[in-house]
Amino acid sequence: MRVRRLFVPLVALVAACLTAGAQPRSESREPLRTLTTTREVHNLPPEQAVRAYPVRLRAVVTYYDPHIDSRHGALFVHDATGCVFVSVPVRPILPL
Repeated sequence: MRVRRLFVPLVALVAACLTAGAQPRSESREPLRTLTTTREVHNLPPEQAVRAYPVRLRAVVTYYDPHIDSRHGALFVHDATGCVFVSVPVRPILPL
């Protein structure tokens, strides 16, 4: 089985997941640190998650189904610290 590396699109997808429904950040706040592991993503309390932290993961796609729901697709990624779900747009279908 050939493994394809997916990095840049995954970063955008995870960031989009975390920013969905987020309130705009105030310009007076300090810059948010970039989350680099799935554990950091999971450990964010809801009031911090809505701040739209940037996320940059190097992870393996373990599941992808663009047709799981008419509103969104499903993507699970795994790194050394755990696994995270990413709600992705139905279109375009990602070349995974």
